[in-house]
Amino acid sequence: MKTYSLLVGSRALSGNAKFQSHQDKLLQDTTREHFPGGFTILRARGGWWNSTTKRFETEESREVRVVTSRYQAVARWARAIGAVLGQREVILTESGRARKIALGKSRS
Repeated sequence: MKTYSLLVGSRALSGNAKFQSHQDKLLQDTTREHFPGGFTILRARGGWWNSTTKRFETEESREVRVVTSRYQAVARWARAIGAVLGQREVILTESGRARKIALGKSRS
């Protein structure tokens, strides 16, 4: 199993520095269709260097992480995310092997 990460910035979606609730819903719904067994979405505030304007652009971002051994499923999902969010391209990162660690009984 490998971990894959997809980053989406709010400015690329609508030119706004903040995510809109319908954009979060599209991201969640599309990811759930492709990975109904689970996924993680991290909310972040960050930015990037805009070489055209010579400014650091700040924005909200989402990082979606999935763990799977099926790369083709990841590729289909990444294309679907790009399509529903109106992107020309997406950046998908393969961050390595995922391992489960048994912890024993939980203390409830």
